[in-house]
Amino acid sequence: MLSRRQKQLKAAWLVVLGVCIQWCGATVPLDITITNAPYGAIPNDGLDDAPAFQRALDDIYTATNGAIFIPSGSYTLDSQVVFRTTTARIVSLRGEGTNSTVIHCTSTNGGFLLTSTNAPRLTVFARDMALVADRAGAGTAFAVISPESGIRQTRALVVENLLITRATATDYFDYGLVVNGQHRGVFRNVVFEGPEPTGDLSDTAPIFKPMVGIRLNGSYGGVFYNCRVSSAATAFEMKSDAGEGGSYDGCTADYCRIGCDIYTPGQEPGFSVTDSSIRARDVGVRIERRRIGFLTGNEFSTLPGSDAYPYKDVYLTNVRMIELANNVFIAGHANRVCFTLDGEMSGNLGPKKPSSVIIDHNDFNMDRINAISIGSYVTGVRILNNEYY
Repeated sequence: MLSRRQKQLKAAWLVVLGVCIQWCGATVPLDITITNAPYGAIPNDGLDDAPAFQRALDDIYTATNGAIFIPSGSYTLDSQVVFRTTTARIVSLRGEGTNSTVIHCTSTNGGFLLTSTNAPRLTVFARDMALVADRAGAGTAFAVISPESGIRQTRALVVENLLITRATATDYFDYGLVVNGQHRGVFRNVVFEGPEPTGDLSDTAPIFKPMVGIRLNGSYGGVFYNCRVSSAATAFEMKSDAGEGGSYDGCTADYCRIGCDIYTPGQEPGFSVTDSSIRARDVGVRIERRRIGFLTGNEFSTLPGSDAYPYKDVYLTNVRMIELANNVFIAGHANRVCFTLDGEMSGNLGPKKPSSVIIDHNDFNMDRINAISIGSYVTGVRILNNEYY
């Protein structure tokens, strides 16, 4: 039996979903509470709830669109729950908070997979829940996969207040949130937590067993607000053939080999990393082949005990115009370059060398020679008003 507050929240979410569906020209959504008949998931009993979730998603497919409400409690998935479509669909999954709606994943196949093949539109909303790895190598926690080609602007995605974590210090998902082929997804308060750090920073360290915390590939640029990844080989990944745009605002990457990895084969415009905190072993932010970018107001630092590993806080290659301003590089080991900018003279798309670079009002906490490295092909660099020690 839902409380009055639960009913109010559920009604508000259905209104939002209904507006989106009306805009898309789709049908009235199916309204499902996972604990109600005929689904009958029973929270806190430790038994497999995957069949209940699978039936709910199957019914949404039949109805074209729908929302699954997951009341407070602990649920168990002993197998991955999969939604597949070749036609337009809208799917919503919503819990009551990351401390209230908790879904344990016990297999190596992960939690949820929502995927389309040649579909013009797969729109997904997910919020207010926690996914917990109950073993090492628990697969992918949550994935939304569409083709990298086609009309991506009709594939919306909003993920809010999603916690992807572990049951014990050594448990982990191989991948946290994985998205492919969507259009400018919005991600807010998405958190990935891998194994507990132990001091081991080698290539085979347990903290680097998770491959990627939050991956957005084959998509037009997404927007990340207050997202956090700790303990993964790569914290944030954004790679696409059409990756214009994309921003990380107020995000955190910690105990990773690479904090933020952005790449596009051509030279698509735009990216920003702002007001974020990044602490990694090999590279803080690595960006390749973007035309215009901003890195402002960030805090960069090295991992404790990482002196043996060469480190680049910011490593940019073939980025045409870039502003690095008002960042703080906290003092760390000597085997480090804060800002590295390089590029090739030309390529199959014409000149790619960085040609307009502003490095202004940064606190490097080291001497100028070791703080900044500029490649021989780079022109138009202005270095102004920075602090060195």
